[in-house]
Amino acid sequence: MKLCTKCKVTQELQYFRIVLKTQTHFCWCRICENQKDRERYSKRREQMLKRKRDIYNPLKAKEKNQKFYKENRKEILEQKKEYNTINRIKIIKHKKEHYKENRIRLLESKKEYNCKNQEKIKIYRLKHYQENHERLLKNKRNYFLNNREKLNLKTKKYQKLNPEKINAIAALRRAEKAQATPKWLTKEHKKEMREIYFKAKIKTQETGIPHEVDHIIPIKGKTAIGLHVPWNLRVITKYENLRKGNKLI
Repeated sequence: MKLCTKCKVTQELQYFRIVLKTQTHFCWCRICENQKDRERYSKRREQMLKRKRDIYNPLKAKEKNQKFYKENRKEILEQKKEYNTINRIKIIKHKKEHYKENRIRLLESKKEYNCKNQEKIKIYRLKHYQENHERLLKNKRNYFLNNREKLNLKTKKYQKLNPEKINAIAALRRAEKAQATPKWLTKEHKKEMREIYFKAKIKTQETGIPHEVDHIIPIKGKTAIGLHVPWNLRVITKYENLRKGNKLI
């Protein structure tokens, strides 16, 4: 136990700072020391900030911060993760409030940055997709399965609000299909094609999972262009069809 000469209160030794030169405990307790520091700072705040601005070198500070981050990256990320898990609700609330207050400014700055760094963003996104291809697809699938009703309502709402866009897309698809359908197809071939579409409908009803008819060689592919014929059709799930797109797999 030790008596603080400032506040005149006896406290345990852990509340007193150790002086390095003498290796003895300081006469003031930590609370009194902190209070004195705060008072000193409040008096000399402007002077100290001005001095700091004069000395401050942004390039050196940036290099120093980058070096420190590289050396302590794992520890920083762990601390950040821990903080985010503890203060998750607080962070979300703060982000929402900040976005509402600065929405226009944030959107303008984002648009400006995207215009200036189009190539950089494109390379980064491609690299990120190649490195995390499986994980991203898994997350996308899980989100689709968990939010199927929500997504369906969203698409229906969009279709109601934008009928001209939907009609234009449908008309373009019909024209592409018509161009890809050869004139030499017989009635038997057309019957086979109808059976494949009927099979997709039955599979959807039996399993409860949406099935669609896919062109094995896409009719609008980048590397190859297929035909709308029975041997180029197959029944797959809607998710697999969306994932495939116009790629030849």
